[in-house]
Amino acid sequence: MWGHGAWDWVIVAVAWVCAVGFFRILGGVGAACDAIADWGRSSSRKRVARVAPRYAGRIDRTPGRHGAKRM
Repeated sequence: MWGHGAWDWVIVAVAWVCAVGFFRILGGVGAACDAIADWGRSSSRKRVARVAPRYAGRIDRTPGRHGAKRM
C-alpha cells in the first residue's frame, strides 16, 4: 500500500477497529436501521403530502422496532 510492509496492515487493522468501535458507540446496527427507517417514513410523508394531499392521512403507521407507535 504505502511501501512499509507489515505496518500497512497494522494501520488498516487499527483504523478498522476504531471505525467499528465508533459505530458501536453511536448505537450499532439496530440504531442505524431505526434511523434509516425513520428517515424513510418522514420523507415519504412529506412527499405524499406534497404530491397527493388527499392520501396523506393513509400512510402506513406500523409500530417501530420497540413496539412504540411512530407518527
